[in-house]
Amino acid sequence: MKKADKWSVHIFFKEGVNDPIGNVAYSDMRDLGFKEVKRVRCIPTYTIQGRLSEKDLKRVCNELLADPITQSFTYSKEEEGLHFDTDWIVEITTKPGVTDAIGETAFEATKLLGIKGVESVSSSFTYLIDGRVNENVLEALTTKSLANPIIHNYYFYRGNTSR
Repeated sequence: MKKADKWSVHIFFKEGVNDPIGNVAYSDMRDLGFKEVKRVRCIPTYTIQGRLSEKDLKRVCNELLADPITQSFTYSKEEEGLHFDTDWIVEITTKPGVTDAIGETAFEATKLLGIKGVESVSSSFTYLIDGRVNENVLEALTTKSLANPIIHNYYFYRGNTSR
């Protein structure tokens, strides 16, 4: 039997479309005094585990996860890692034992679409942060603006700053 794949799906707002979550995060950071932050983008992210074809994965993305009018998506095998043109990447996930309502709802919706082979779906948020921010500032703005450390795990690392 084929081993289950683990796919990372990233949902992006199209060029010129408002990124409401990223804009709110940016405003919060500026209001908290983090003036070094120049831009924040939010990428809803899903991890889909299962034995499904790439055709079915595209269908899940097109019909369930992304709004075709305002959003686009990319997907890759999870082990390929993230590469974004930004100063910092912050990933926010729910801690084990905390209900992931978005992921659970997406999982149930795959069944309603008739997609077979999906074993689990989890949701997270990936934030792309631009600005001259060091790790101490990034830790503070993450815990004050992006994540609740009681229910979230968070990871941050440098993006591709070849801009």
